[in-house]
Amino acid sequence: MGQCFPVESPPPPVEHPFESKRSVALSPKPFAVATRSATQDQEHQRLSKVFDVFANQAPSRLVPVLHAIAPLVAWIVIIFQVAWPYIVNFVLTVHSYYIRMPTELVHAILGACLCFFGGTFPTLIAASEAARLCGWDRTKQALEDLAVEAAAVVKHNKKDDAVDNDKDGIADVNRLSGKELIARKTKLVLQNCNPDKINTALGGLATSCIAIVAVLKVEFAQTVALAVSLGDTIQKPMLSLLAPTAVHLVPQTYRQWIPIVIGWTAKSIGMFFAWYIQRVLSAVHSGMRGGLLCTRSLMALARKYNTNPSLGIFAIDPEETMIDEVAGGLLAALGIWWQWSFNFSIPFPFDLLTWPLLLGENYLQWYVTHS
Repeated sequence: MGQCFPVESPPPPVEHPFESKRSVALSPKPFAVATRSATQDQEHQRLSKVFDVFANQAPSRLVPVLHAIAPLVAWIVIIFQVAWPYIVNFVLTVHSYYIRMPTELVHAILGACLCFFGGTFPTLIAASEAARLCGWDRTKQALEDLAVEAAAVVKHNKKDDAVDNDKDGIADVNRLSGKELIARKTKLVLQNCNPDKINTALGGLATSCIAIVAVLKVEFAQTVALAVSLGDTIQKPMLSLLAPTAVHLVPQTYRQWIPIVIGWTAKSIGMFFAWYIQRVLSAVHSGMRGGLLCTRSLMALARKYNTNPSLGIFAIDPEETMIDEVAGGLLAALGIWWQWSFNFSIPFPFDLLTWPLLLGENYLQWYVTHS
C-alpha cells in the first residue's frame, strides 16, 4: 500500500502592493488555445484560394507576382491567427498591472519613456496625446464595440469551418472555389454582426482619426514643409543625373516608371533628413519634459507612501527644493545621450518587440508628410 502524505492548504492570496482605488479591473483570463476544426494546411489552402481571386483582379503584369506571394501571405495570416490569443493575453496582463499602479508611478514610467524614446517615436507620442485630448472615451468605446463584433464573427466562422452537411469527413468550405468561399464568408459576416453598432463605431474612429491627423499636421507643419522642399529641390538634379543611366539599364516596357521612381526616391530622401532633424528636437524636448515628470512623480509617490517625511530626500515638496530639476536634468541628459548613441533606433533585441511601434511611427511620418 502506498503512503498517504498530508496535503498542504494553499497559501492565502497576497494583496497587490500597488492596489489602486481608481478602478477595479477584471483579471485577465488565460486564453485556452482552441482545437482547430481544420488543419493548418487546409486553412492555408483556403486562404490561398481567396488571395488568388484578388490577384486575378490586379493588372496583368502583377498577376504572376501576386500568385507567387499568395502562399507566403497565407502563412503570415495563419501565424498571426495563432499568435493573436497570446498577444491579447499579454495586453490584458499588462493592463491589469497598470490599473493597480498608483497614478504617480504611472506618470514616472511615462516620464522615463519620454526621456529614452521621445526622439524615436515623436509622431506616435504626439498622436497618443492628440487621441487623449480629442475624445479618447469615444475612441475607446468604438474599439470595444468593434472587438465584440469581431469576436462574434470569429465564433461563427469557426462553426462554419466545421460544417460537413454531406457527412463525407471533409468540411464543406474545403470543397469551395475561391469565389464561392468569399461569397460564403461575406454572407456569414453580414448575418452575424450588428450593422448599427459597426457604423457608429467606424464613424467615431473616423472622427478621432481626422482630429489626430489635423493635430499632427499642425504640430509638424515645419517638418513637413522642410521635407517637401528638400524633395522638390533634389528631384530635378536626380532626374538629370540618374535618368540617362537608368534608360540603358531598365527594359523598354518599364522605362515609363523611371521618373516616378526617381521622384519618390527624392521625396524619401527629403523626408529622411527633415524627420531626422525633428527626431533631434523631439529628443531634447521630450527628455527635458520627461525628466521633470519622472522625478516629480517619484517625489509625490515618496510623500504618499512614506509615513515619515523626514526619511529620504525625495519625500519633500518639489516647490521647496531643486532636487527635481537637477535629477530631472540628469535623467534628460542620459535619455538624450542614449537616443543619440543608438541613432534614434531601438537596440537589438528590444527591436524585435517594438517593431509594430516602429512600423506605426514610419507610417505616420509618411502619411503626415505626403497626405
